Amino acid sequence: MAQNQNVYEVELQKQLGFLKSSLKNYSKGSYDEAARLATALRVIFHQTSNSTALIEYLDWWDRKMVTTIADLSGCVLQGLVLSIPTYYEKNRLPKHFGELSVHEWWEQKVTLKENLQPTRGQIIKWTANKDGGAHYDPNQPQSFTDAKKLLRYHNISDGSAQDNLAQRLIGHFTYEVLHTFGAPNVFDDFVV
Repeated sequence: MAQNQNVYEVELQKQLGFLKSSLKNYSKGSYDEAARLATALRVIFHQTSNSTALIEYLDWWDRKMVTTIADLSGCVLQGLVLSIPTYYEKNRLPKHFGELSVHEWWEQKVTLKENLQPTRGQIIKWTANKDGGAHYDPNQPQSFTDAKKLLRYHNISDGSAQDNLAQRLIGHFTYEVLHTFGAPNVFDDFVV
């Protein structure tokens, strides 16, 4: 068992390396790297009857994960309400709102607006499975299409759209994973 555990930990380090590499490119303006980020996140966390997540092999479902998503459960929501990070620490990194188990982290709802609250896992799977990470499907779930259209981040100099909210969320989720698994210094040279 210990030998298998080591194999899984090595594989996790490989996936974290993919995340670091793609996040560096993303932070330099290659926003389509979000698809690659989502694919690596899916390998680490997505558990089904047909596919085993690395977290399952490692038996780490109860490990604590950093979350940068505010819990808005119980709040009255009207119109556009975002639970994504809007406050940044002095080092330009997202404020932490606490810790969740890996399972709770994967299932945490991300409030985009009153009637649009996908889970973190859904956003990652949509990006990996439908938006060019591992597959592309033009028939994307309406809630994902809505999330992609909800906000566009614009280049100040020419007004062009640089990335969409779904891509931005994948960047934040990647930050949470890398920070949780011991690589916070990867962010010294760039901003998510």
